[in-house]
Amino acid sequence: MNYFKIDNDYYLSPLKETDIHQLVKYLNDKEIFNNTLTVPFPYTKDDGKFFVRLCEQKKKKYGVNTNWAIRDKTKKLIGGCSFHRKYRRNSKKDEIGYWLARPYWNKGIMTEVVKKLCKIGFTKLGLKRIEAIVFSHNDASCRVLEKAGFEFGGLLLKSIRKNNKLIDGKLYFKEI
Repeated sequence: MNYFKIDNDYYLSPLKETDIHQLVKYLNDKEIFNNTLTVPFPYTKDDGKFFVRLCEQKKKKYGVNTNWAIRDKTKKLIGGCSFHRKYRRNSKKDEIGYWLARPYWNKGIMTEVVKKLCKIGFTKLGLKRIEAIVFSHNDASCRVLEKAGFEFGGLLLKSIRKNNKLIDGKLYFKEI
């Protein structure tokens, strides 16, 4: 199954070429750039094409979708989430990442998305542990994880390189 209902207004589905316009529109937000590790700024149409192709390649490599568009009931992309496949192929743990377009912030959407992502990871991917590492300054993302049932695992001092600076990260995890 490639589509996962979050609630009556939102769902997850694979990214498509037709999403590139929305990716460019929403990812050209400096605050999203400041709180994500690999999203470039400015975000271009070529970046969107590259990312959609990368998602397709990962699906072929792993035999299962690992990246999803977060969509509203009109099928419009409003964000994204993924499993990073950070560990070896048959590992029972993985790391997640996510972003949400600014007009949808502070509505509880991302907490529900993260809960759904965990359910997918535990039931469909056979994971036993799901991790998320966020920049220590990203209080909103920390709250999302805490509300989704994640535990704080520790402060990772100067563990993330962004813009040629080392930034502290916070490790969160959820286990079954």
